[in-house]
Formats: sequence, C-alpha cells, structure tokens
Amino acid sequence: MGEGMQSSNAEPFTASGVFDCLAAGCDHSAAEQAAAARMVNVYPTVQAGVRESRAFMRRAITYLVREGVDQFLDIGTGIPTKPHINHIAQSLNPRSRIVYAGSRRPTGDQLSRLFASSSSGAVDHVHADIGDTDRLLSSAAATLDFSRPVAVSFLAVLHFLAEADDPAGVVKSVMGRVAAGSYLLLTHGTYDFSPLDEKLITAAYSAIGLSANGRTREAILEIVDDLTLVGPGLCPVTEWSPEGSSVVRRTGSVPMYAALGVKKGTLP
Repeated sequence: MGEGMQSSNAEPFTASGVFDCLAAGCDHSAAEQAAAARMVNVYPTVQAGVRESRAFMRRAITYLVREGVDQFLDIGTGIPTKPHINHIAQSLNPRSRIVYAGSRRPTGDQLSRLFASSSSGAVDHVHADIGDTDRLLSSAAATLDFSRPVAVSFLAVLHFLAEADDPAGVVKSVMGRVAAGSYLLLTHGTYDFSPLDEKLITAAYSAIGLSANGRTREAILEIVDDLTLVGPGLCPVTEWSPEGSSVVRRTGSVPMYAALGVKKGTLP
C-alpha cells in the first residue's frame, strides 16, 4: 500500500505523512513535506484531490450519522489527518465507535491526539494490511459489533492496488462479512476526465516512489456492483451529495470518483 517507504537519499518518510501534508494536517516530517512538494511541483491538482476526498468523507459521514449509523471501519488509514471520521462522527453522536485499520502503527502521541474518544464511544487502531481481511475484521471485532451495520471506508487507497491485488475482491471480501444495512464509502482516482491525467499522476507518484492505478468509471462500478448507491451514484468527487445534487466546488478538475453504497438485505 505504500504506507511505509523510504526516500532515495535514505531519509525516511511515509505515504500517510505525505498525504497529511497535502491535506494541511500537522502529523508529517520535513522529509514528508519535501516529498509532498515534489508531487505538487509535478502535478498541482494532486493536493486538490486529497482535500476533495476528505471533503467527500465529511459530507458522507455526516449523512450516515444522521441516518443512524454509529459504527465505522476505515481501511488503509495510515495516520488520519484531523478532523477525521472519529472527530466528525462523535461530534454528532458521542456513542459512535470507530476503528482505523492500516499497516503503519501510530505513535503513543498520535494515539492520544488523533484517536481520542468520547467517554461513551470508542476509537481504536488495528495493525493489518488492506488485503488481510481475516486479521483486519477479527481485530476490529474487539470494538465493533459486526452483527449490526457498519460504515466501511476505502478513501483514496484502492488506486494503490494493482490489478493483481484484486481491489474489487478486497472490497467484496469485507462487505460480504458485514451486516445488511452496512455502507461502503469509496473514493478512487481515474484518468477518465483528461488525457493528460495518466501521465501527470504517474509522474507525481513516481516522484515519491509510488505507483497509482487510475481506473475507469466502468471498472470502479464493478467494485461496488453488489451495493445500492446513494444520491448521485458514482460521480466526480466534487459533485457527490446525499441528495444527488451537484456540490459545485471551484477547485478545477479533480481526477477522482466518489460513491456511497448500502448493502441491502434483511437486518438481523
């Protein structure tokens, strides 16, 4: 997933720290700030993509809490940029329970600052790779009740998986084991919007030693084809709202799709 990496001059940095910098967070090193600057220098829109993915997350989490969802599982987190799901969900429902899953272990300071919980809710971090569904879900079950609906999020992470990693299979494996009424939040990079995007995005991620795999709308729809999509369905990230109307945001073209889907079926 690229949550842990090292720069060419052996000064360590992580992808989550780079993206924290791009999102205007405060949990990144000088090396991560320099890496983020290299990406922006190659492709300035990469910063808008990170921030628009987070803006979608805020809109979707607010909608879900108001719909009665009180459990959240964020997969591929790295170190979350504040405010993140726990801050938003618990500000609306202090009883919300949130688990972050990723392959980077937070420090003690980060645990106390970023993963703090209300007294009536819970926030936890589990150390698990995005493709290790068994370990991820069994660890998360210490905090979440999987007999009840859970909102599962893959936010700007699946485009780091190659086809051989089977991103659709990863998502379906998780969603196949959560209760009916559970939701999937998804943002995913694409090259659909401009013929230049593939070249520029590839160069931007190559500048920090990562590869990205933008996918077409049709390919991303295959990832969510077992779910009923909410609002406008799969659409550009800047245009998603639960009511289905466009959220006009003057950030230029952001090569990313967003969707919120619900798993239908009979609730236990």
